[in-house]
Amino acid sequence: MEPEKELIWRELQKIIQAQNPKLGEVTPELRMFCDLRYDSLKTMELILKIEKLFGIEINGEDMLKGKLQTPEKIVDLITERKKL
Repeated sequence: MEPEKELIWRELQKIIQAQNPKLGEVTPELRMFCDLRYDSLKTMELILKIEKLFGIEINGEDMLKGKLQTPEKIVDLITERKKL
């Protein structure tokens, strides 16, 4: 993993683990809704934290395009938005 993505990944892991204290290891390929049991409220909380922490905007279109399906895809989205 690239150094920038590695830093983003660590921060995202912290957020996910804080939202799910009983969760074991968070890996990049886990599915947000099935494996991590995210619902719409938890997802919105995650989006708000990501937007604040990384200074980016995530919109409904990102969700429709599947950019929030796994932690790995979220890291890619954050990396992409930070470069704009």
